[in-house]
Amino acid sequence: MPAGALHPARRDCWMRHRRALLLIIALLEAWIRDRPAAVNDFYCQLWGRGIARAFLPSPLQTSHARRRSHNIRAQCGLAAQEPLHGKGGAVGECVESCFNIKPKSEPLPEEDAGRQPEQEAGSIGTELHPPTCPDAHLQLKDAKQEVWLHQRPAIMRCLYGILTIGLISMARADVSYVHSLDIDDINQLRQATRAAMKNLMSYFTPNPRGIFNETETPWHESGMIWDMHFDYARWTGDEQYLGIVTQALVNQSNGDRHDFLCDGCREQWNDDILWPSQVNIPPPQVSYLFRKLTSNSPFFFEKIIQAVVAAAEFYGPNAALPNSNETWINLADKTFQEAGSQEDDKCGGGIYWYRDRADRKGTYKSFITHAEFISQGARNYLITQDANTLSEAKRILDWVISSGLANPETGVLLDGMSTGNCQEFTTRQWTYNYGQWLGSLAWMHKASGEQRYLDMAAPYLDYSQRTFAASDTSGIIAELCERDTSCNRDQQGFKAIYVRNLAYLHQETNNSTMKKAIENIIDTSVQAMAGRSCDSKWSCSGIWTEVTPRIKKSIRGHHVSTALLVAAMGIRE
Repeated sequence: MPAGALHPARRDCWMRHRRALLLIIALLEAWIRDRPAAVNDFYCQLWGRGIARAFLPSPLQTSHARRRSHNIRAQCGLAAQEPLHGKGGAVGECVESCFNIKPKSEPLPEEDAGRQPEQEAGSIGTELHPPTCPDAHLQLKDAKQEVWLHQRPAIMRCLYGILTIGLISMARADVSYVHSLDIDDINQLRQATRAAMKNLMSYFTPNPRGIFNETETPWHESGMIWDMHFDYARWTGDEQYLGIVTQALVNQSNGDRHDFLCDGCREQWNDDILWPSQVNIPPPQVSYLFRKLTSNSPFFFEKIIQAVVAAAEFYGPNAALPNSNETWINLADKTFQEAGSQEDDKCGGGIYWYRDRADRKGTYKSFITHAEFISQGARNYLITQDANTLSEAKRILDWVISSGLANPETGVLLDGMSTGNCQEFTTRQWTYNYGQWLGSLAWMHKASGEQRYLDMAAPYLDYSQRTFAASDTSGIIAELCERDTSCNRDQQGFKAIYVRNLAYLHQETNNSTMKKAIENIIDTSVQAMAGRSCDSKWSCSGIWTEVTPRIKKSIRGHHVSTALLVAAMGIRE
């Protein structure tokens, strides 16, 4: 954008407010025109109190005074320029009875001795009282109409000035956060990312469960955020939050068992415990991982385990939990095996989404569970070099394709199926399915060295771009449910998984076309977010496609917006 140029969003916002305020001015002008007496009184009070003297002339110098004098002379038979004061006899009585003019210097009547004059110094030099002579009311009305006509330019200048100040204030209040970001300036991008992370972490208060407020965001999303922190630390160089992150994961642990599954948790979901398990946690601050959760807490397996392996990657394969012989990679591997134990031969294989078979949810085999399991297996293998782990990941990946959940020709991913009818798929399209799948393929290539995994990614990347960052959103990432504002709490956070895994794929592939596509998706969304959804301190909302700039501050919005900036850093590594 050229230096000094007005940002398009700012210009649009200014024009909308300008049109609205011009309409207000027009309506006010029409109202004033019908009420000249009220306007004149208000005008005189403004001038008399010194409020409007800088830009409005004295009321004594207005045509109101001239018209009043003219009417008095005509009524009382005086010449055009003849003085009104000092007349005696019938003429003096006519002047006094017609407009009852009393000099300001005249002492107040006895009954008013204790009352202060209504007008202060500098106000009109005479007081007008109700007229007593014929036609005086009409004459006074004419006089006040005349002051409106004569002073209309001055009064309207005053109104325009006042309302312009209001316009500027309103515009600034609405678009003060609208700013541009030089996406190629790594220092500027790093500063924005650090500011966004600071805003996100302002929502977290250390607590025994190590999670964000569950009334504002599901607990398993805390695992996603802890996982993201290790990407953030690696790509920005800012490690200031890792102590908080590791302590939170300690507080989430199941005591000395170091196990993401808890005895008292009836509801346990295999996808959600894999998120935090993919965090690679540093050893110094961690004594144990997940404290026992309440019996009604949902437990999503995959979402936890991702955070643990990310910590192992960050701190090394031998990093141990404090006061324990357990290492982070052992915990990640244990969680991987626990998730794998939920597979059976129904529908030809596959891992269940929910761990309780007696529950109606226990028959569903979700796509996301398998994508996270594959990613976890590849990442664990890179640390342990255990061939069985990589073999399990490969087998599950092949099943995802053979089952029909992933179509390598069209690039379409399906959300899952129930074992009651293995050919009846849930067809909902979500960004996080595509993101986790693309990230899994990148990790599988990194672990196996097989090019087929990167080649396989191309149609899925292309389909995700055409679905979630298409021309109808100007290339800006948007969940499909954002179109009709039907996203629930879980779905509002899906884009965070999508963008971070795009960064993983970008780092792993050498395909220039694929790299360019990922850069376009992320950079276009970052620039839109900066111009529409972030304030000057990088407090951002999670919807980036709205034409009208506004901020809806929430944990979910801060999570996805921070993830987008972290991903933008990642593709520049």
